[in-house]
Amino acid sequence: MWEIVQVDSSYRLWFSDGKAIEAPRGGSDDSSRLIVDRLGFLDVTEILFPEPLLDANGSLLCVQPPTPGPYGQKNTTASCMRLSLKIKDGGFTLTWIQFGTASVGMCRTIR
Repeated sequence: MWEIVQVDSSYRLWFSDGKAIEAPRGGSDDSSRLIVDRLGFLDVTEILFPEPLLDANGSLLCVQPPTPGPYGQKNTTASCMRLSLKIKDGGFTLTWIQFGTASVGMCRTIR
């Protein structure tokens, strides 16, 4: 699961599912389309192989596996990835807030 909790964009944004921008989305192989007014769209697909991965218009946001704890146990990651989205000059930056991992790419134009 993932959710966009910070947005920096001068464009009007909405998801095709009609839910709020901040609503949790995702799940294995679940795809969501964010419409970027006058610019195009951003498709975000969650892939679980073997750790969570987000495909954002072909740019991948890799989630690092948790590091083992002091006694060999795994530290668990949050059940919902909190993301920051910035859209500027036709491109986007999608950042996983917890670890600062970023994916950068272009919004696709609707033809």
